[in-house]
Amino acid sequence: PAGVDSVIITVVGGGGGGGGVSNAGSQAGDGGGAGGYARGAVAVTGDVTVTIGTGGAGGVGGANGAAGGNSSFAGTNTITANGGGGGAQGAGSGGGAGGTVTGANGILGITGETGGIDGVFSALEIGGWGGSNPLGFGGKYSVSISANGNAGQGYGAGGSGASGESTTARNGGAGTDGVVIVEWFID
Repeated sequence: PAGVDSVIITVVGGGGGGGGVSNAGSQAGDGGGAGGYARGAVAVTGDVTVTIGTGGAGGVGGANGAAGGNSSFAGTNTITANGGGGGAQGAGSGGGAGGTVTGANGILGITGETGGIDGVFSALEIGGWGGSNPLGFGGKYSVSISANGNAGQGYGAGGSGASGESTTARNGGAGTDGVVIVEWFID
């Protein structure tokens, strides 16, 4: 609006999806990483472009989860909160990386939490938890003989990995969309 020369922004990247499991017996998927988080006051002159990253889909069957999309506020400077990485599928080896923040000179930038690694025991599979950030809670890990992963909650949260000990493929939980919040004050 006219007369506004600075705003307070909150930028969160999309959360990564959790890894799925195939129908090949005992396995569990890893959790998706949370999107990065940035918050602070920035100067604006002229038009700005806002991009909101989508949450990554959970891995279907024996597939890795998809990465979350990047969110950004592009004005005088561009602040980007990168999306979280997708969790590895059941035979994989690692939770999705947390999204980083770029261009956050002088404002708060927090890397999202990495998704949790799965656990496979003699009679129990535990899918990795989804990563969290200040505006989103990662999907709760699944402890079951066979279960789909859980979706994240809030903004930019990772989905949890699936678990399976049966001949049924299971899907990872979805990551949640990011968000860009813009606040300004007029006297």
